[in-house]
Formats: sequence, structure tokens, C-alpha cells
Amino acid sequence: MEHLLNREQLELCRLLSLALHNKALERLSPDVDYARVIAVAESHKVMALLHPVLEHTGLQESIWKIVDRKGEQTVRQSYRLLMLSRYVIGLLKENGIDAILLKGCGTAAWYPVPELRKSGDIDLLFKSEDETRKALQILAQQGFVTTEDQPANHHIVCESRDSVSLELHMSLAEPFDSEKTNRFLADCQKEYFAHRRVVDCMGVAFELTSDGYHAFYLLLHMLQHYVRAGFGVKLLCDWVVFWESPLSEEEKKIFLRLTQESGTFGFAVMMTRVCVKYLGLREKQVEFLMQAEPKDVCDLTEELMAEIFEAEEFGHSSKDRMVVLRGTGLMDYAREFHHQMKLNYPKAGKIMVLYPVLWIMTLCGFLYRNRTLRKVSGRQILKKAKKRSQLTEQMRLFQ
Repeated sequence: MEHLLNREQLELCRLLSLALHNKALERLSPDVDYARVIAVAESHKVMALLHPVLEHTGLQESIWKIVDRKGEQTVRQSYRLLMLSRYVIGLLKENGIDAILLKGCGTAAWYPVPELRKSGDIDLLFKSEDETRKALQILAQQGFVTTEDQPANHHIVCESRDSVSLELHMSLAEPFDSEKTNRFLADCQKEYFAHRRVVDCMGVAFELTSDGYHAFYLLLHMLQHYVRAGFGVKLLCDWVVFWESPLSEEEKKIFLRLTQESGTFGFAVMMTRVCVKYLGLREKQVEFLMQAEPKDVCDLTEELMAEIFEAEEFGHSSKDRMVVLRGTGLMDYAREFHHQMKLNYPKAGKIMVLYPVLWIMTLCGFLYRNRTLRKVSGRQILKKAKKRSQLTEQMRLFQ
């Protein structure tokens, strides 16, 4: 049987499993090219996590210097984002704006060494679009600027004076191609502000949503990137350290309810199975999830892990990675095309009489962006989407 993962990818999984569980490496593998291992780690933005594992192992000095330097850079960046997160949340609170920290420092708190989880921006969730706009005005008064003209269907990005990005989320996720799921997420957003707890991260207290809702957001974040260009190993690391932390039975029940009602349960099971097999997530920690798993789902963990490795961080590995379909039939292509139209034109897309014009505009934009700007053909994109869709069919998304 042909294996889909190469030696260096499997070794990276082994090293990450040790790092995520705060365990030591007994010895380096003699038949592994560690220069390639850390190159793969960097493409997934997890190199710094390897620092405690590879220290004092006799790793080739030139390779260790790269890991050591990356560790120092990541720690500095982590504290920079930590202080800015505290400042921004405090500023908004002083002005009567309620915001919840998503990912970032809050997720890093579950890691054995929080400072080594690489993060490039700050994500905040608001109660509504109006609250998000008010927050943007307050931040603008302090020198933050919006980076581009952005469609108002998910979040607004702005930057601090020293070029740190803030994502101001007006909704939990970019709209999916399921109206039922989108309506559920809109209603669910209110619950995030009704269920909170305080988490200490690197000595600073942050108010986060409670564990069940936090887990659901981590899942949505993975799914949102998966149905576009894909995501890398770092998000799986977040998934592992979260489920390895102590969780109450009540929070587990909340998570189960949210995934089942949103149609994302199959995706949750698949990602969890990958983490159990490749990143050392203990089955007993997620036994409640595995017991609820449908019995007729195929084991595609190796195929899925190969897809994640291929994607690298947020699908940046290849220009032909843009979308994934829920199936491979003609209706699946038509549904995705209509969905892309509504994402590109969130306001006009609500007016049915404009659909024919918007479809043509969407098609022209698709051809122009890919042929002229990305230098990739629509056929290449659809071929890649079809290949990835065969995995997605097993997840029974939004059913």
C-alpha cells in the first residue's frame, strides 16, 4: 500500500506530539533529514513549537540555530500581541464596546509553553455589525487604519501603527453555502456573550467564551479555511491542546449540540480522528465524540492529513487551491458558484432579480483574477476542487 505521507512529515508529527504533551525527545531518527523537517514546520508556522523538543538533542548546529532564532522571534511577537490585545480590549471596554478575544492569546493559554504558539494577528468578536463599526471608529481615533475596501460579510481588518493586524469579527464565520447553518450561527453568536470565563495567558487575564463555545469556534475556523484554500497543521495543534485540557461534561455536551445542530459534526469527528492518529491526542479525552460517530464513515485520516500537509498555512502552497465542493455533481458546482456570487456581492446578492447580472459579473471576475492575476486556469482550480471534494463528501457537511 502506498503511503501518502513522507518520512519528514511523519517525523514532524512525532515531534509535535511530544511538544504538545510537554514530553522530551529520546533521540533523533538517523534516517530523517531534519533540515527538511523544520522547513515543513516553518511552512505550517509551527517551527517554534519544536524548540523545547529539539534543544539538547545533538541536532546539527546550523539547523538548531534556525529553530532557536525562530523561538526567540515567536516569543517576542507573542508578548507584543499580548500587550496590544490587552490595550485594545481595555480601550473598547472604556468606550462601552463589548468584545471577546478569539484564538490568539486565548488559544495559546492551553499550550505547555504559550509563548511559542505563533500568531500573526488579533481576532475580536462583537455582538453585531453596528458594534463592529463603532469599535472601528474608536480604533481609528487611536491611529488604527483599515487595510482595504472589504465586503461586510464576516470581518473588517485594520492595522495598528506598527503594522499589527486586527480582525474585527461581526459574525462567527464567513457565510457558508447552507442558509440553515448560517441562520444557526447568527443565533448562536448571542450565546457566546452569555457564556464566558476568565483565562490567564502569560500573566494577563482575558475574558473568553466558555469552553464548549470556544471549541466550536476553533472548529468553525478550521472549516472556514478548509472549504476555501485549506489550512495547515497549526490549527490541528490548537485542536489537540484544547481537548487535552480539563473540560467539564457540561461543556462537552454544549459542543456536541452545537456541532450537531450546525451540521458540522462529521467534520469535527474527521479532524479529531486525524489528531488522534498523528498528533497524539488521547482517545479518552474525546471518547464522548468518537462514541457518537456514525458507523458507516470511511477511515480517510491519512488522505485528510496529506491534504492538510499539502495546503500549508491557510492554503498558501498553491494558487489553484481556492474552493472545495460538498460533492462532485453538477449541482454542487452550481451551488458553489451561486455561493461565491453572494460572498462577492453580499448586499446586491439578496435581490433575486439581480442574480443573472451578478452571475455574469462573478464569472468575469473569476476568469480575470485567475488568468490575469493568479496565472492559473479555471480548469486547474476545478480539478483541485473536485479532488478535495471527494474527502468532503464523507464529512456530510451541513446535513
